[in-house]
Amino acid sequence: MAVLAKAQGLGDDFDSLQRLRRGRGITGPDDLSYLSDYIKRRMLRIERDTESELRRGLDNLRQLIDKSPPHERELLRLCFNIDRAFGNFNWLERAENFTIDHEWIGSSRNVRHRADLALLQLLMRTRPAAELEPFSAADGKDVGGSRGNSVSALTFFAEDYVRNSPRFAASWEAAHAVDMCGFGHNRMAVAYSAEIGRILKSGGRVRVLGRVS
Repeated sequence: MAVLAKAQGLGDDFDSLQRLRRGRGITGPDDLSYLSDYIKRRMLRIERDTESELRRGLDNLRQLIDKSPPHERELLRLCFNIDRAFGNFNWLERAENFTIDHEWIGSSRNVRHRADLALLQLLMRTRPAAELEPFSAADGKDVGGSRGNSVSALTFFAEDYVRNSPRFAASWEAAHAVDMCGFGHNRMAVAYSAEIGRILKSGGRVRVLGRVS
């Protein structure tokens, strides 16, 4: 995930958030003073490292977490552990405990990977043109043609382009070859990094056609 962050020009900021979640998470507003300048100024709206500004920055972080997509929200809360919501444990212990309480997620390693992905998505949503909640408002609705075997272009492209419907996300599980076409694939590559990696490791093919800047 660090490589993806660096490719997006967010390497230092991503590392800054990772450092914040280490240990027992956020112990108080003062912890925010060690964040990168971009995160403090642009993301949390902290202009000066005063007590009042840092406290407001912590409130802004809570709001950003609450506005995050549902599949990322709890992982972000786990990362930052504000108000010791997940106990007085260090990061690795919190991830392990989360695994025990949420058996569906698999191993603690998977928790840490998903948490890193949630951190990177949180950062990317602060960039210009990033949608606030990158998931489909029509989540769960069937998408199909009039005869059940064809889909119009208008219907197909009605889906959000990142974390789409469960049907779209599930299609990655059986995919062996994926073609991506569009102006840019930054968010798609990050959101589906695990799936893309699985396809390539299993001998599959991923082709990307996009704008070169």
